[in-house]
Amino acid sequence: MLFLDSAKELFTEKGYYNTTMEEIADRAGFSKATIYNYFDGKEHLLTELISTVFAEIQSLIDEMFAKENDFRKGVEAYVEISIDYIENNRKFYLVMMSESFRQKSLVDEVIHKKVFAGIEVLRKRVTDFCNKHENEINPNIPPKEIAHMLMALVTGYVGDWMFSRGRGDLRNKKKIVIEQFFNGALAKT
Repeated sequence: MLFLDSAKELFTEKGYYNTTMEEIADRAGFSKATIYNYFDGKEHLLTELISTVFAEIQSLIDEMFAKENDFRKGVEAYVEISIDYIENNRKFYLVMMSESFRQKSLVDEVIHKKVFAGIEVLRKRVTDFCNKHENEINPNIPPKEIAHMLMALVTGYVGDWMFSRGRGDLRNKKKIVIEQFFNGALAKT
């Protein structure tokens, strides 16, 4: 939707707090009154934007897991999709993280609720994939924990990369994440 795209662009360029509803409407090519026909305000736009971001990555991951029957290839694809998506949206994520420090209520009532809900859906998808391949994973670690380990590895490396201002080769991080994951997650034969 034009309003969400405009909001994402402006939040990335100017920050959440420095962006007005009028600027979002102008960027989308509509009047300020029109935007209020769809959204209650900037916070509502942010809520929908976060939901949209998670829906996009969930869709990519769902599609991949639905067609991937090989555990190793599925994990590699998950890492690839996750890191590429975050890399392509890095500026937006950084703005949201830095802006969230400015208003506790925004974090508690909007950002955390939507982000944690999105993460929980992703965790379920990854756990389901691990359950499907239970015979290939370490029998001493429940599939839910294997899924958590995979997601934590991706998040840890991406977080480090983001906070180092994108220094370093994120492509190389993918290889490291995959290697570390498989060193601990696979069943020993």
